[in-house]
Amino acid sequence: MMQTLSIPIFPLGATLFPAGMMALKIFEVRYLDMTKKCLRENTPFGIITLDQGAEVQVAGKQIDFFDVGTLATIIHFEAVQPSLFMIRCQGGQRFEVLSTERQADGLNLGTVRMLPQAPTVPLPPEYAHFVPLLRRVLPELGGLYTPQDSDWDDADWVGCRMAE
Repeated sequence: MMQTLSIPIFPLGATLFPAGMMALKIFEVRYLDMTKKCLRENTPFGIITLDQGAEVQVAGKQIDFFDVGTLATIIHFEAVQPSLFMIRCQGGQRFEVLSTERQADGLNLGTVRMLPQAPTVPLPPEYAHFVPLLRRVLPELGGLYTPQDSDWDDADWVGCRMAE
């Protein structure tokens, strides 16, 4: 049986992939509170891609998001001001949203089922040309990624990095 969790859901116009990195500027009260709680309790939250609507809450505007997201763990935190945090998150396991509820402050809470990790599949030869590109580009991202030797031949890992 797959594990289920109750987590805060952070809908974004971007996608976080497993093992991926994402920098976020947190300024809405609902996400400031979520960030503090995740740091205090050392728990992840879920990043999920918006299907419709805006990232910033607008009164009377509905948002819709996809059913699959990625757990996000805060790996760097900086309080620039009391109401402005800069965080960097690392993508973990994928999940499927089973149900959501919206709190009074607008934060979405989701009951999610963890999805199995993608199997390690060798990178097909026709996509091998992506590896030199990634080897050139990833170091320019300020050390965000420290790939293992095996990552370069993992179709899922290479595909996620290219999609980012």
